[in-house]
Amino acid sequence: GGLTDIGEYAEVVGEVSQYQAGDLLTVSSEISGKFQKSDLVSQHNLAGVVSETAGLVAGGGDETITYDEKGKPTNRIIIALAGRVPVKVSLENGPIKIGDRLTSSSTTGMAMKATKDGQTIGIALESFDGSVQTSNGTTVSKTGKVLTFINLGYSKFDPQLSTATTTDNWIVDQQTGRIQSQYTLDMNSRDIINV
Repeated sequence: GGLTDIGEYAEVVGEVSQYQAGDLLTVSSEISGKFQKSDLVSQHNLAGVVSETAGLVAGGGDETITYDEKGKPTNRIIIALAGRVPVKVSLENGPIKIGDRLTSSSTTGMAMKATKDGQTIGIALESFDGSVQTSNGTTVSKTGKVLTFINLGYSKFDPQLSTATTTDNWIVDQQTGRIQSQYTLDMNSRDIINV
């Protein structure tokens, strides 16, 4: 599923039946014009996410697309290009919090929290710590889905601050992400002027 605003019909490497909603896609490096599931950590050629629906789907005029009786393409997938989409994730880089940027993990077709410079697919709109709700209660899993705002781009991270809670005399507040100083400044009752 998904709440994709904009998608596009896309050809994939292999059979369409091998792809599911939430799979993270990259541009194929072997076959021109096709997409495939991500399979490396922080891949530079991230492209989008498989979605079942989209408010606007581009590429529908292509006469080579075939459809089943329900109007679903049988030889293409919909790649989400913008909007909110559930993305398959793993806990490879730790728990995911709202606002974390997501990138590809070592697990095929799955994203993880980005903690170093590189291409990212979007911003997590919900948290994932491994707790999965089932009809029998809550279970723990290393994989799941996170609603993500698709926002493909290159992200830069401060490697010391992205994974640490304390760095020298600076503290990263894990709830807000704000950086706090442990330094004090005694100005001997004087003002700061012309700052």
